[in-house]
Amino acid sequence: MGLYINTGNEGFRSARNGEYVDKSLLIDVVNASLNSERQFICVSRARRFGKSMAARMLNAYYDQSCQSEALFADLKIAAKPSFKENLNRFPVLFVDMTNFITRYRNRDDIVEHIEHDLVAELESAYPDVQHNTKGELLPLLNDIVAQAEPQKFIMIIDEWDAILREFPAGSEATTRFIDFLRLLFKSGNSMSVFACVDMPALVLELKYDQDASTALNQIQAKHYTDSLLDYVGEVVLVGINYDKKTKRHQCVIGKMEKGKTSDKFPINVGTSDKTSDKFPIKSKISDKLVAIVEYMEAHQGTITQVEVAAMFGVSDRQARNYLNLLVVQGKVEPIGANKNRIYKLLI
Repeated sequence: MGLYINTGNEGFRSARNGEYVDKSLLIDVVNASLNSERQFICVSRARRFGKSMAARMLNAYYDQSCQSEALFADLKIAAKPSFKENLNRFPVLFVDMTNFITRYRNRDDIVEHIEHDLVAELESAYPDVQHNTKGELLPLLNDIVAQAEPQKFIMIIDEWDAILREFPAGSEATTRFIDFLRLLFKSGNSMSVFACVDMPALVLELKYDQDASTALNQIQAKHYTDSLLDYVGEVVLVGINYDKKTKRHQCVIGKMEKGKTSDKFPINVGTSDKTSDKFPIKSKISDKLVAIVEYMEAHQGTITQVEVAAMFGVSDRQARNYLNLLVVQGKVEPIGANKNRIYKLLI
């Protein structure tokens, strides 16, 4: 058992010794993606929603250095056909990026240290593998799979975006990190080395007593995504609002178009709305946006915030949020100062 390779199941065992909410069916989803074109997976949840716990669960399930059947015997995954097929069958690389942040904080060469540490442990774990990889991770993994491992690697990266949070956007460290991810998961050898890669992440903004679209708009206004312009995977954007009076949660979800700065990306909006004791129900926000566009089409292609507020019987702030969401989508553009602003239809 090492620091990164085949780290065992103790992390998940500790979780099972306390109160544990069964989220094991995630394993069945990942099993369905093994050795497929969908093998690079992003598990997107909000803060404190159990991403690190899920990473430890996946590690315990796949890690070939331990026996974990008893840990899962009473969980939902044990009833699935794929459970025993993949249980403890893979070499697993488990990387918690916050550990590297702690050790190499404020160093632009942090990526070089990450790769060096991973390579050093792999060389120690597989001393008989012949290679001349010059300290590069992916070529070494390729040689290990070719010479020593009958199974491809599972790689689990917890807190993968820590470098993007801790280092300035566009810095040498963030640029090198994006290049490192691209080389690992987008090169010609990636499919032959990895059976699956799990990278928990998303861009999230939380509000209370406001509106979920306001939270989503803030992601744009404050350029949260600019450090992800070269990221190789999908970038999921989530705005969440909690109404303390009604105890109702509202969520708006978008997706950033690759290579676009945050003041230009179109958002594909999906919404949900729920109370703390009910399942999600479909929100009417998207219907309101359609109604606004239809109104503009019938009225010379323009509308004002006051007109939107009157249409739906909502506050000026809520009306402005609806219009701002259409601005973000690229369907309308604002013209004029706040007091006399009108919105012009672009589609």
